[in-house]
Amino acid sequence: MLITMEMTFITTGGTIDGANSDTGALRDSSSAAEWLGHQAGLKINHIALMNKDSRQITDDDRMRIVQTVAGAKTDRILIGHGTFSICDTGRLLKKELPNTDKTILLVGAWIPFNNPSSDAENQMLFALERLHEGKPGIFVAMDQQLWNPDTTEKKMTGPNTYRLTTITS
Repeated sequence: MLITMEMTFITTGGTIDGANSDTGALRDSSSAAEWLGHQAGLKINHIALMNKDSRQITDDDRMRIVQTVAGAKTDRILIGHGTFSICDTGRLLKKELPNTDKTILLVGAWIPFNNPSSDAENQMLFALERLHEGKPGIFVAMDQQLWNPDTTEKKMTGPNTYRLTTITS
């Protein structure tokens, strides 16, 4: 599917960028940014903000993400983020940018881009399609669903298997 749009892509690290959380290995470059660069029709402003396992992202790092999003020149913003704290960052973005008219999506992957069984490309495709639609707000775009960070958390669903789920009271 050809999607034509101008967007900002902010990289923070995590599995979507090719990191392996099991080994702690991070890459010098972003697999997600490399993949986006091969998609025809996209005009991308790539901001390589950090390269961290999301368990290592601090409150100061999250504020840097908020400031970067607030200063972005486009109204469609995609943030590559590790899944361990993707909802925490989404919650802070919603708190700090409550009335945004921008479309701000956080996207992650369960398996690194460079793994043959990776879900990263499908996660990115879904996020791009939702970004193109331009629904204003801040969401996590994963597993063919837009998640509200305020009501979503990552849960272990089996041995070494995680998924996003809706928080129940």
